[in-house]
Amino acid sequence: AELAAKGVEMADCTISGTSAMAKVKDTVFMFGGKKEIYDAVVPLFQAMGREWVYMGAHGNGATIKLVVNLVLALNRMALAEGLTLAKKAGLDAAQTLDVLKKSAAGSKCMDQKGKYMVEENYLPPIGHLGIHYKDVRLMLALGASLDCPLPLLAINAQALASQMSKGRGDWDSSAVMQFYKELANL
Repeated sequence: AELAAKGVEMADCTISGTSAMAKVKDTVFMFGGKKEIYDAVVPLFQAMGREWVYMGAHGNGATIKLVVNLVLALNRMALAEGLTLAKKAGLDAAQTLDVLKKSAAGSKCMDQKGKYMVEENYLPPIGHLGIHYKDVRLMLALGASLDCPLPLLAINAQALASQMSKGRGDWDSSAVMQFYKELANL
């Protein structure tokens, strides 16, 4: 209220993309706040990213970031589960990843995280598992506050918690693969 009385407006803007993506301006900016503020800052987004989206009211930028990260989390988990099944069936993990990338199932997640999973080397991280786990808890809290069930994400949270309990918070978030590896006795 004090800031508003002085003419200060609040807005939120989140970014989707890794630091490597940011270096080549391959990020997406998601803005929440007054449209006139968004219009005024679009030139900044143009200088730093490839896409920018007006999401409406203040807070919506943060909300869409949680939604984007939810889908990414489940993409990683699906990839880990698929690679685990392939390994248990005797398929080569690298070849499986290559086929998945070329198939209808292909995704940026596979491009960014697949190598970590195939090589089972989660360092250096693109995105820390511990930070991702924090975000997943925020997503679950948002879902609970809206009476919106998120059963797949709840399972993902348990997989991440198992890795956190093993001291893997500084590993890449693709280390969810280790959860499956341990379950499948690989």
